[in-house]
Formats: sequence, structure tokens, C-alpha cells
Amino acid sequence: MENLERLVIELCKLPNETQWVEFKSNNYDPHMIGQDICALANSAALHGRVRSYMIWGVDDETHQIIGTDKNLQNIKKGNQELESWLRQLLSKNSDFEFHNISIEGKNVAILIIYKALNTPVTFEKIDYIRIGSYTKKLNEFPALQSQLWDKIRNDRFEEQYVAIDLTAEDAVRKLDYNVYFENTHSPLPSDLCGVAHYMQEEDIIVKQDNGLFSITNLGAISFAKNLNEFPTVSRKALRIVQYDGNNRLNILKETTRLKGYASDFENSLQFIMALLPSRQPIINGIRTVQNAFPEVVVREILANALIHQDFSVTGAGPTIEIFNNRIEVINPGVPVVDINRIIDTPPKSRNEKLASLLRRLRFCEELGTGWDKVILECESHNLPAPAIELYGESNTKVTVFSFRSFSDLTPEEKLWSCYLHCCIKHAQNEFLTNKSLRERFGLESSGSSAISRLINLAIENKLIKPVDPAASSRYMKYQPYWS
Repeated sequence: MENLERLVIELCKLPNETQWVEFKSNNYDPHMIGQDICALANSAALHGRVRSYMIWGVDDETHQIIGTDKNLQNIKKGNQELESWLRQLLSKNSDFEFHNISIEGKNVAILIIYKALNTPVTFEKIDYIRIGSYTKKLNEFPALQSQLWDKIRNDRFEEQYVAIDLTAEDAVRKLDYNVYFENTHSPLPSDLCGVAHYMQEEDIIVKQDNGLFSITNLGAISFAKNLNEFPTVSRKALRIVQYDGNNRLNILKETTRLKGYASDFENSLQFIMALLPSRQPIINGIRTVQNAFPEVVVREILANALIHQDFSVTGAGPTIEIFNNRIEVINPGVPVVDINRIIDTPPKSRNEKLASLLRRLRFCEELGTGWDKVILECESHNLPAPAIELYGESNTKVTVFSFRSFSDLTPEEKLWSCYLHCCIKHAQNEFLTNKSLRERFGLESSGSSAISRLINLAIENKLIKPVDPAASSRYMKYQPYWS
């Protein structure tokens, strides 16, 4: 963060400690710091502040800079670094930064704490709040607890400011705006003021009361030239890892994409496709490239991970892991819809503005059609259905598998593929049949009995049901259990 010295000097001008600023001399008790981070994050949200601060090396009465003898990055709790220890005990939506600077030859330690998002921040599963210059348990103040929840519920991540007090020209200079005009087929304005007009209309930048401009999280996460310039979203950069073989023992390549999602989507997609296993058969004398995974599937799974992630989970961003036999796409946040109803449930997104923007820029499908396209594309290549699962406590993992013959699939993979085939048929006003499921797995008519056994197993597991139980086996049709 820039201008830390100026920040400290300005905060020292405050007549008293506030609900969002606390000064310390040399008290570095880890439990006290954890409670204060929690309290200051919640107080920042309650009082409409983007950040709150703890500053060591300033007298808490006179606000004179007296210096401190510690460096926050070097403090340990037992054998563990303080920051790591704090992040384990603070809730996932807690975000903070340690800094040390010198002012007038005196060491000053600064802890920048970002406001609570989505829910109040907790420490050791207890939420705290600042009452004047004191840290108190939030449940002791029901009225403030209710006010805080109202503030948080009405606070959308995409609308929050990630950079403030910029001229319009300086704001758009930090953004890779060309992709916006290219993908919307709009003429590029001749000057930065014209660009700023479009960016303001899209809530990429926002005009402040003082006439200057802020860049929103939506603007930074979509169009940043370098996400590292924006601390609150820098950890949301897309990470891509390629492994040697089918496990995580040996990493072949690892990269973090530092541009905004919209600015870098196509380049990220092509980077991923270049890492995927492929073969180059010669057809009619022409060498062609056949990827193990269809690009349409990779595009939609990548877009879903970016769009539907939970931005309140501050420690991680979307990750693509590439193995010889599969791709695993992990994004922060639990699934937003019932996994079993991924095909027919009305579309939802945690981040509607981001979803709308990326769709208008044509980086992903219209609402509700992406998963249909993924399933149909996997079926057309006889690939197992992608697995969707809760990963860890607060992540979603989608796994796309390369081709395996029907006999090599696990019973669970066969059942899931059968069920999703039934769902996609239902979405097309059609029904699953023995023939349609054989074709889905690329089997000849000789595989009819194996498919019949799979269908019966799916019925036993209450995944599908007959349309007409009295129909003869030859004309039997099936629909999802919920239809």
C-alpha cells in the first residue's frame, strides 16, 4: 500500500481513538490482536469504512510517534508465525495486512484490517465490536448486532471500493479497458475522459462526493492491469498448475494470472488448453490437434469458477489443476444450488454484476445454459460426466475427466453420468432410454444388458424413475426422480 507514512500522520491527527483506529505502544499479545482485528473489521463495516487500523509506536493519549521495537512479520505464537496463527483462528472472511515503516527514524508497525463482508468476522468463533476505544463481545449489544447485520446484508462485494481519490484519467489508466470496447463492439473513445464515461456507466469506476473517482472491486477484478495493485482482490488471481502424471508429486508448471478476469479470460483459456494432453492425428493428409478435453467444457467450467466464487473467503482464489487424466477446477465458496439440480434449477450467482458483465462480454453462456452445454459436450465425446463436490469446508471442486471406456468407469461415475443424461434429456423435453444411454457411453447394441443393469441401479438409488411403470421393457422411458 502506498503513502503509509502519510496515512499514519493523518490518523495521528485524530483527537481520540475511534471505532476504526487503535493506537498501541508495545502490546503485541496475540489474543488481544486477534480480538481487535475482529472488532475493528466489524466496526469498519458498521460505520461505513473500507478499512480500519491498528498502529504500534504511537502513544494512545497524545498520538505522538514514539516508535516500537517489534516487526509484525517476525512475531511468533509458539513456533508459528503470528499471521498464520491469526488466520487459523479468525473466520474465513477476515482480511488484513502487516506493514512496518520508519517515520522520523522511528519504527512504526501498521495492521490494516478490511471491513467484514457477508457475515461478521469472528475470532475463536466469537464476534467482537468496538465500543468507543474498547473491544467488546458483539452479543452484549443486540442493537449494534442488528445494525451490523443490516449493513453487511446490503453491502455487495462488487460495489465496494478498492482504490479511492483518483482522477478519472488515473482511474482508467489502471484498467485494461480495451477488451471492454472490443467485446461490446463499441468505438474506443478518443480520450480517457470518454473511456471514463463508459466505465462509470458500468460501475467500474464511481464518482465520489469530492469529485474524484474510486475503482470498484468489480472494476479491479474484471479489468485490472495488475491485480497486485489492489490488495483486497490480489489473492483472487487465477492460479494454474500442471502436474506430471495423475498426482500432485511433481509440478511441471505453475503460474498466477495477474490481470483482471475479463482482460485475461481468452489468454488464460488458451494457456490452459496448451497445457492439456492432446494428440495430432493426420486426417486426409492434414495434421490436426485433438485435445483430451473439449474447449467448450473448459471455457464454461473456468467461467463458472470465476463468476460463482465466494469473495468473502479471502485466503484463496480460483485454481485450475491439470493432470494427465483430469482437470480439477476449485473455487472458494460452497455450491450456490443443489448439485443434483444443476441442470434444471433457475440460475443463481453470488456476484450478479460480475456474471452479467462477463456474459455481455461473451466470455460465457447465457444464464442457465452453461451446464447444459458442458453435459452435452461431454456426452458427445463419450466422456464421464463432470464431478461436482464440496471440497474442504468452503470450496467447490469440479473435475472433468478424459475418456475412459464404459468398463473402466467406477459404479459411482456410471450412476452420475446416467443421472445427468436423464436430466439433460428432461431439459430437452425428451426421456432417457436404453438406446440413448448406450449412445451416450458409445456402446453398441451388444451393451444393452449392461445399460439395463445400470438403469435398474439408478432406479434403486432413487436417481431416476420410469415414465410409465406399466410399459414393456422395450418401450420403457425414464425421467429424473424430481420430475
